[in-house]
Amino acid sequence: MVDTTKMEGNCKDAVPGFGHNEMYPCFNDQQNYGASIHGLADPKNASLRSNLYVNVLNEPDVRIEEKPVEMEGWLVVNDLTPGTEYVVYRYNDHANFPTDSNFHGSKFDSKHVFKAEKKIYKYKTEQIMSDSEAYFVAVPVDKKNIE
Repeated sequence: MVDTTKMEGNCKDAVPGFGHNEMYPCFNDQQNYGASIHGLADPKNASLRSNLYVNVLNEPDVRIEEKPVEMEGWLVVNDLTPGTEYVVYRYNDHANFPTDSNFHGSKFDSKHVFKAEKKIYKYKTEQIMSDSEAYFVAVPVDKKNIE
């Protein structure tokens, strides 16, 4: 939740200290953050551990009319089994990210299929605009549901 450093708005009732998670995340409204605390909903733990890296360290602050920039992204997918096929799905809207772990049947924006040669795979994603959403998930290929 965004608020001032005085925490008199959205976070005014937050309680600091261990065990009072409602204080987190409260972000300074004068900063621009992106965060994924523990990933998105995947109740069946179908997705593989992955990390997204971008080439921009200081994103423009579009709230003060700085122009968004294109970012190059690299997704590193971990814990692969060599010889197995996987697919990376990209979602450009959190509303389309499935909350039931049904990634193959979801409304994804793009997909990238690959066969693992090693335990780690590095994939250069499509461009990501700094003022947009981009969510990636990697899962084993389901031969029944892959085109």
